[in-house]
This record gives sequence, C-alpha cells and structure tokens, in this order.
Amino acid sequence: MSNEFALGFVAVFEQALDRPRLEAILASWLNRFEKVEQVASHDVATFSIQTLKDIIWDENLQFRILNGDEFSWVYLTQNKFIIETTGQPHGDDVSLCLNLLTELPNLKTIIPDSDEKRLEELEKQGFI
Repeated sequence: MSNEFALGFVAVFEQALDRPRLEAILASWLNRFEKVEQVASHDVATFSIQTLKDIIWDENLQFRILNGDEFSWVYLTQNKFIIETTGQPHGDDVSLCLNLLTELPNLKTIIPDSDEKRLEELEKQGFI
C-alpha cells in the first residue's frame, strides 16, 4: 500500500469556534509549528501569519501549516464546531494534519475523513 495518498481529519469541538477560541487555536499553531500561512480570500495565494494581528478575518478561513518538509491545509468556518484538515502521510510519524489538532482547547473528538458513517452522523446533527 502506498503512502502517497492524501488524508484528512475532522475535529469536533465542544463549543462553537468564535473569534476568541479561534485566536487561541491560531496562537497554539504559531507557537508549535514553523510557519502558518493564510489563504487570501478569493485567491490562490497565501501570506505568512506572524502574529494574530496578521489574520484577515472572514466567515470561512483557510490556512496552510508548515513544519519541516510537511504541510497541512486547514479549513474552518467561524462560529461552527469543526475544523477540517488535509495533508500527506509522513512515514511512520503522525501526520501533521492530525498533530495540529491534538492539543487544541475544547476538543471533543477527531474523526478520520475516511469514516463516512461518522461524518454523515455529524452532517445530520448539523455540525458539517
């Protein structure tokens, strides 16, 4: 089996991700990983985030987290309960797209995006 496929995760939080909660998450990423970039709205370009003041706040936010030779895409919507990530497997190590979710505050559960049954349940519950 090849490790060259993309994988992803959906993190479900106990409370809606309002701006203060998102700022705490982004501060965690800025402290834990080498580089955080935001995708410019309606564009394919990214720009580097050095501090929380650099973030352009929009309803839907997309980031790229970089650490060494790994990167992960992060998708979220303000005032919703989930964060979605995608990335590449990294040998036998935990993939960055999972690692960037594991230490976040108010995290309820992490679901692999391959678990269609659980994701359908979340959709029926209005999380997705």
